[in-house]
Amino acid sequence: MQRMFLFLFLFSLLLPAAAAQVDKATWYDIRASELIGKEVAGKDGQPLGEVEDVAIDVRSGRMPHVILSFGGVADLGDKLFVFPANAFGRDETKDRLVLNVERDQLKRSRGFDRSNWPFDPPLRRASELRGANVSDRDGKPVGEIEDLVINLDTGRVERVWFAQNGRKGAEDKQALPLSAFAIPEKTGGEVVLRK
Repeated sequence: MQRMFLFLFLFSLLLPAAAAQVDKATWYDIRASELIGKEVAGKDGQPLGEVEDVAIDVRSGRMPHVILSFGGVADLGDKLFVFPANAFGRDETKDRLVLNVERDQLKRSRGFDRSNWPFDPPLRRASELRGANVSDRDGKPVGEIEDLVINLDTGRVERVWFAQNGRKGAEDKQALPLSAFAIPEKTGGEVVLRK
């Protein structure tokens, strides 16, 4: 009886720690559709811009870069900057991302423009992958990539929301690992469902 009590007591002590780890993991999980367009603020709380896109390494399943849009109005006159994904955190409410950079630094820096994305294969933009048509190995259309779930803490694509036959109803979606898809490294190639 004492052993059972001791076991239950120790288990109750470990349970909150395990729950905290799960909460931290889900705290950083975010869909690419939510991440793109999300407001970014500096450590001082002042707005810096928004997430323009994220780069996905289709070989490793990692998200090495986040692209920040700074300045301008309605995509006119803004500058784009590439930052490592692990440079971003989430604020307490998860409403925006936080980046440790000063507005003046961004004003003085060159950045790049939309016509000159600085990525080479195997990096692909998440905005290109979302909505991509998916075929089976025989070339028959089977659905589309609806979204990607990325963990900001680990920088990994945790899962891909796949809508079968292009339908977007909840009953037709599957959460699959990125490895379930053969994604071409260059834009324009066909995405193939491996299984």
